[in-house]
Amino acid sequence: MNSPLLRLIAIAVLFVLPFSALRSEPSEAKLVERDDADVRLKGFLAPEGVKIEIVADAPTVASDSVLTFGDDGTAYVLEKRTDASGEKAKSKDVVKVLKDVQGKGVYDSASVLFEVEPSAYLLYHDHGLYLGGETLRRYRLGRAGHPAKGELVAKGFGGSSRRRILGLSLGSDGWLYLGVESGDHRVEGTDGSRALVLGTGAIFRCRPDGSRMEVFASGFQRPQGALIFDAFGNGFQSETIESEGDKSRGGRLLHVAEACDFGWRQRMGGRVIRADRFRTALNGELPGKMPPLHGAGPGPSAGSMIYGETRFPAKYRGLLYAAETERNSIRAYRLQSKGASFVVADEFVFLKSKDTHFLPKQLITGPDGAIYIVEQRGRIYRLSWSGTKTEGALPLSPMDRWLKIVRQSDDQLIASLADENALRRAQAQCELTRRGARNRVPLLKLVRDGERPLPARLASLSVLESFWNEDVQKACETVLADGESSLRRAAAELLGRNAARRDMRVHECLLKVLNENDLPLRRAAALAMGRLAAQGAPDVLVNTLAFDGGDDAYLFDGLIRSLERLGRPGIERLLALAESGVKKDTDRVVRVFAALRVRPGFEGLPMLLKYPHLTVTQRAQLIRSCGNYLLDPPVTLDAIVAYLSTPAGQAPEVKQAGADLLAARPDMPAPKKPNP
Repeated sequence: MNSPLLRLIAIAVLFVLPFSALRSEPSEAKLVERDDADVRLKGFLAPEGVKIEIVADAPTVASDSVLTFGDDGTAYVLEKRTDASGEKAKSKDVVKVLKDVQGKGVYDSASVLFEVEPSAYLLYHDHGLYLGGETLRRYRLGRAGHPAKGELVAKGFGGSSRRRILGLSLGSDGWLYLGVESGDHRVEGTDGSRALVLGTGAIFRCRPDGSRMEVFASGFQRPQGALIFDAFGNGFQSETIESEGDKSRGGRLLHVAEACDFGWRQRMGGRVIRADRFRTALNGELPGKMPPLHGAGPGPSAGSMIYGETRFPAKYRGLLYAAETERNSIRAYRLQSKGASFVVADEFVFLKSKDTHFLPKQLITGPDGAIYIVEQRGRIYRLSWSGTKTEGALPLSPMDRWLKIVRQSDDQLIASLADENALRRAQAQCELTRRGARNRVPLLKLVRDGERPLPARLASLSVLESFWNEDVQKACETVLADGESSLRRAAAELLGRNAARRDMRVHECLLKVLNENDLPLRRAAALAMGRLAAQGAPDVLVNTLAFDGGDDAYLFDGLIRSLERLGRPGIERLLALAESGVKKDTDRVVRVFAALRVRPGFEGLPMLLKYPHLTVTQRAQLIRSCGNYLLDPPVTLDAIVAYLSTPAGQAPEVKQAGADLLAARPDMPAPKKPNP
């Protein structure tokens, strides 16, 4: 091999093959086609040892459905009986109870529990059913399983359909998360708390009773299914990506952290603009630069789940499973932390069908530890582990396993917080929250005990938030100062949400961790400081942002959102940084301003545009960034138009930016005409 070219090729092969093999499409040989007596399963492929069963089919379930399980293992189904928009509804949707009358382990019968207005999602929690549609309602279940009249939990959701709430989940922190389609959302909770998102989809967050409503993340088109969480409180979401005209293009899988904006925007009048097209038109740092875990195109486009049970071998636990309707398959992802976010370390096809009618929509873990799949025609599948020659079968748990946990004593419940099964930990956490503050002292002891398992300490913190007092706050401060990464991040988030505004003691605690190497912790601390808005926070956060390299998209975005939370003081301090005349500082301020979304940011633009240190390109970028501001009442362009009439605004590139802005945002109020 004397040829330099041949040597170069050989070296390339040695280096490229190992890495490409890690991310290559899995071989079909790894999947085994089902040889089953049930002809409906013909053409299904899954790893050896995975058992597939159809546990509900027509007429028991007859149309598009959503599945949830009660504490006692009862299966509840929301069956959608209207079209997707609800405009031509001939009948209401129904909530049904599925039954195994013949005792064969399948649901062979169903009874209608109650009718409901068109809804998209169903969730069981705390002896009740949450129904999400145009509003969020909760139906409490009595002893006989019959619901009382629905209670209004939240209202004010916008969108083009009557099924506006597309996903509901109870977070590992005990809060309720609501995913909504693209639209104008002026949401109000039960305590009068309000949250506003215009022209895009979002995930809102509130307490299970509907109080303390707030925006958790935004910039979605159609988030599909529930926001899901791993064992450490990190959130993930599947989303459908559609082009104009509602022609499906596939989906993307996202790591959803607090305050993230994933870039989707919608003009007034309902015309959807993809985030990349919006950026092309405005050529700015549109909010939404966080990279997806899996990009748009054929891919995760329906519901997803993280398997936290123990009824499958270890190699299948903790993975994120996502439904891919266009590929008639379920794909598994193993995620790996990187900076303040994650990357896909490995992926493979977990289930696939040659039947093009297999369109999986929802994935959910049952009380028995099985994986349940609901497809668009309503059919429900159950996946379990029947074993192989080298790995024995893992029998499913009893369906009433959760109920046994709910009936435990206080001490037993606290012990169950350390259960290796994530769903059983969640049940213990919910029941301890329901029982009130009487367990505050033993829970505080558990949180402070560094010898106890991390999942138990995280769950204890989540319970304690419901009984917040000075002792709980001090425990969070202690954990924040010295503890495991995920626990410290959770403590920072709780301090930001619950400590008194302008609390200097908490501010100092957060300040001590703001420059640590733990990027997720730094992001959480910055956002918490933005919430508290204590004295000195603007200086601290702007200085931190000025010295951050901006290499980690999630951390940099978190620093920007923390300044937004400070309001005018944060923006004014940012403007002061630009006055230094140092090119690095000016460039950083322009980059931040181009990604702002709050009114003080827009109000500060005219001042920033007057700074002599800006280049023509930067001025054009700032003009285009005016399209970011979707506010109520809407911003007006008088000051921007006035700037465009000045000599600095007459530069061709700047004038073109103004024309692009007006073309991309025709919904903005026209500038006022001067008096004659």
